Amino acid sequence: MAAAAMTRPLSPESRRQRRQRIVRAALELIGEQDRAEVPMRRLADRCRLNVATIYHHFPSKAELLRAVVAERRYLERLPGATAPPLDLELPPAARLSRWLAWLWRQAVAEFPVWRLVLGEGLRGERVARASIGQLSAAVATAIDEGLAMLLPEITDAERPRAARVVRSATFAVFLECMVVPQGPGALAEFVAGLEKRADDVAVLVIRGAGRAAAG
Repeated sequence: MAAAAMTRPLSPESRRQRRQRIVRAALELIGEQDRAEVPMRRLADRCRLNVATIYHHFPSKAELLRAVVAERRYLERLPGATAPPLDLELPPAARLSRWLAWLWRQAVAEFPVWRLVLGEGLRGERVARASIGQLSAAVATAIDEGLAMLLPEITDAERPRAARVVRSATFAVFLECMVVPQGPGALAEFVAGLEKRADDVAVLVIRGAGRAAAG
């Protein structure tokens, strides 16, 4: 009877809860370690399960990675970046600077997951590479929509150039965030520096738009 009880299949709800427990433990490990990976043995220990059970719920690291990205729902939340709480009466450069700083802070909050995705992508993991492509497309769309809404002063002809500058700066933030040393102090310093970077990019974009309009 005891053996039968131990091997009784989990109910659908119990399976869902266990999968969620594994995913959340993976997120904790990602945030705690320097390596851009999730060792399955450490994950099993964190969940108080054996490795075979982890693989039963997630047959491959790709499946686990897909679940981790889905759990954070960053790509679903990203369109909200086009409507941040900003004063539209601010001058254009100040408006753009505050929006960029806000957008980048949202991205930095997700950096443990994207560090994992980028690391796996560099190792050729197809799911990770697909996630990177989705991230790139979603960020580009959010930037295009944000510029159109927040900066009507920029003409339609000049907006693509402005968007390219903002996208380049945004992906630079993503990449630099990957190599920030672990620890709240280093990350806080990096985030604090985003304000100045946002000011610089905003000035570059607005001046460039002004020169193009004058020409």
